[in-house]
Amino acid sequence: VLCAVLPALGIMLYSGYAERERELDKASTDSMLVAESLTSQIHTITASTRQMLLTLSHVPSVIRLDQRSDARMLARLLRDSDIYTNILLTDPSGLVVASATPMDDTVSLADRKHFREAVQDKDFAVGEYIRSRATGDQALPYAQPVVDESGVIQAVTIGAVRLEVMQE
Repeated sequence: VLCAVLPALGIMLYSGYAERERELDKASTDSMLVAESLTSQIHTITASTRQMLLTLSHVPSVIRLDQRSDARMLARLLRDSDIYTNILLTDPSGLVVASATPMDDTVSLADRKHFREAVQDKDFAVGEYIRSRATGDQALPYAQPVVDESGVIQAVTIGAVRLEVMQE
C-alpha cells in the first residue's frame, strides 16, 4: 500500500510546491505594479502641487500678504480641487496669514519640516506625514517660498494633500 501511495503523495507535494511558487511570483509582480502606480501618482501630485504653489507665489495679493483676498482665492482653489485638505499662506516667520480652511490667526507652522526647508533652501519643499491643524486630516504637505527680486522671502505658500487621495 505504501508503494502505491508514495508516488501519488510525491506528485501532490510537488504540485503544491509549484503552485505556491507561481502564487508568490504573481504576488510579487502585483506588488511591483501597485508600487509603480503609486510612485507615478505621487510624482504627478507633486508636480501639479509645485506648479500651483509656484503660480500662487507670483500672484500680487500673495506677495502683498493681502489676507482677505488671499483667503477667498485659496478657498476657491480648495473648492475646485479634491486632493487638498488645505491650501494656505504664511508670513516668513510661519504665522498663518490666509487659509482656505478657516484657522486661528495665531497658528504657526514654523515647526513643520516643509516650512523650515522651504525657508532654508528658498525652494520648493516636500514635508512629511502630518495631521492638518486646520482639518485634522492626514496629509502630505508641500511648501513654496515667495521670494522677491532681492532674494528675500516675503511669504510661504503651502498645499497639504489628503493621504486618502493616494488610496483611491
